[in-house]
Amino acid sequence: MKIFSTLHIGSAHQNHCEDYLVHAPIGTQQHLIAVMDGCSMGTDSYFVATLTGKLLRKIAWEQYCKSFAEQAAYDPPFLLDFTAKVLFQSLKTTVQTLQLKREETLHTLILGIIDEHTKNAAFLCIGDGLICVNGQFHEFDHDNRPDYLGYHLHENVDHYIDNHPQKIFIEQLQDASISTDGIYSFRPYSNKRFPNPPNLLHYLLTDRQLVDTNNMLDRKVKDIHAEWGLAPFDDLGIIRVTL
Repeated sequence: MKIFSTLHIGSAHQNHCEDYLVHAPIGTQQHLIAVMDGCSMGTDSYFVATLTGKLLRKIAWEQYCKSFAEQAAYDPPFLLDFTAKVLFQSLKTTVQTLQLKREETLHTLILGIIDEHTKNAAFLCIGDGLICVNGQFHEFDHDNRPDYLGYHLHENVDHYIDNHPQKIFIEQLQDASISTDGIYSFRPYSNKRFPNPPNLLHYLLTDRQLVDTNNMLDRKVKDIHAEWGLAPFDDLGIIRVTL
């Protein structure tokens, strides 16, 4: 299994990239992947997106150690709900400790758990974003009014996560990608004429060129910039997994 990632600040932003991403083992054969997108209309949104990534990394490490000690393998649907609920509670506690205001907690989240042995996977999207599994695109769009996680920190965590409608469960996974909505924001960065670009969603998320390298996504974003004269206007975070 190979994991590729790329993170870019969009031309619309100058000081901070409000997207963040993380991938880490969460079991002896299970892996966690996640991308976060801070709300541009919020306050210091890069902070809560990064904080969420750090909390997820901590949760993954603790669960990995538990799985290793117990010699136990948990399936992706269980790990997805478990991780989301622990994150919810951890984020709620941190927000209270730091006395963050609501506008400082607004960000989207796409969380995925992949079992490289069984090739089963589970995904959760809170807010906007794009999930591509085995060449099939699942687009979550709330017309620029995402249902941010920060809106729900006062709710019952079990009810919120158990009944969340934006979940995907996959068997026989071969190729999976998760992306913030910055993937839709590529636009010309100069008046210079360039050849017409390919379908960028397919080029980044399904095309297998450069899959034998270690930096496929970084190289493809650079190629999009150099060969077709396009750059992301919004921040961009992508993780792609091939089995």
